[in-house]
Amino acid sequence: MKKKFGRLLRSVTVMAAGLFFITGCGKTEPVSKTEFMLDTVCAVTIYDKADEKIIDEAFKIGKDYENLFSATVEGSDIYRINEAKGEPVKVDKDTIELIRTALKYSELTDGAFDITIYPVSRLWDFTGENPKVPDDTAIKEALKHVDYKNVR
Repeated sequence: MKKKFGRLLRSVTVMAAGLFFITGCGKTEPVSKTEFMLDTVCAVTIYDKADEKIIDEAFKIGKDYENLFSATVEGSDIYRINEAKGEPVKVDKDTIELIRTALKYSELTDGAFDITIYPVSRLWDFTGENPKVPDDTAIKEALKHVDYKNVR
């Protein structure tokens, strides 16, 4: 019994060491790509046998989400919601799921995270040529349109 267990243990150790050396010796240099999307710099790096198609697919998914969820991309679901002035907007099922999740966090934080903050945050014009601190009057007016409890 001890002899069989010893051989098994040696076999497992040899296989584990072999796998370690096989995966360690064949290392390739990481492949990275960086793009600007979702109003931020996004980078994807692959630390395995690099296939740029994987990175391209990751950025395609990011662009698809940007085209649904961006507040600044004309025609996106979120852009259309923000421009609808409270009227109903038909949106993609992924947008509905995102909104539901965001509303849960708005509830959990008692509004500290508020999905409807865009009327205020857009005043800073962060992605524009001349971002600025808005005046108090503009902030107070925009705050009248902020309340996650009004989302239907």
